[in-house]
This record gives sequence, C-alpha cells and structure tokens, in this order.
Amino acid sequence: GSMEPTILPGDRLFVQTSAYWFTAPSRGEVVVFRTDALDSALVPKGQFYLKRIAGLPGEALQISEGRLLINGQPLDKPLVLAGHNFAPVGIPSLDMSSNLYRIPESTYFVVGDNATNSLDSRFYGPIPRASIIGRATKTYWAIARAGDIR
Repeated sequence: GSMEPTILPGDRLFVQTSAYWFTAPSRGEVVVFRTDALDSALVPKGQFYLKRIAGLPGEALQISEGRLLINGQPLDKPLVLAGHNFAPVGIPSLDMSSNLYRIPESTYFVVGDNATNSLDSRFYGPIPRASIIGRATKTYWAIARAGDIR
C-alpha cells in the first residue's frame, strides 16, 4: 500500500538488478532494497522494500508546509512526493531549528508514493547504496496493469 497508486498490493514486478552497475540511482526511480543495513526497530531485518528515490547523496532536504524541498526547491516530479501531508516524523539527525537534513554520501532518501501510508526514510533515515538491489522497471501482473513503472 505504500506505493499506491503506482504499484498495488499483489502486483508482480520485474527488477533490473544490473541497473546500477555503471550508473548511480536517480531521483524518481523506484528501487528495491534490503532492510538489513537499516538501524531502526521499526524495520524488520531480511525484508525487501520498494520505494521511490527522492533525495540523492549530499543534497540538503527540508520539509516545509507539507512539501519536500531538495536544495531549497520543491520537489514536483513525480508529483506524488509533494503531497500536503508530508511531515518530518523521525528523520535521524534532522536539525529541528532549521528543518534541514543533509543526506550523507553513499545514501539515498526514499519515500513511498502513498505518503500517508509509507514507512520510509522519514522514519528510518536514508538507505545505503549497497542495500539497493535494483530498479523496478515493469509490472507484469495483474495483466490489466502490466506495463512500465513511472
């Protein structure tokens, strides 16, 4: 449910595991990652999570008036990441005086498309690059929803 409406519960996906052999993940891509390296009691170890990349290594992230800002600019593509209900819940190392968080090198800030129902980087912090398995590229089941993931 955290990736609705892009991906629905029960959908089956193709994941391109070679996607990041020679290039880095980009903002807006939907990635699959392992939870083993996440240091949070909220996240069980040994799971595979699916989220969209919102912030890249070294970028300054802020949440202001329900909007996610990267380097001071509102994130508007994909639009689903910029909902009015986006709130800083438990981002580790968030400077509450400035509401600023600098994404550490070799990590990515990920969120679910359904921001009100997503356990994501707002709760457990950025994910390490080494945890990313690949990019989700296509839905192949349910047949009525088969196609590219955007």
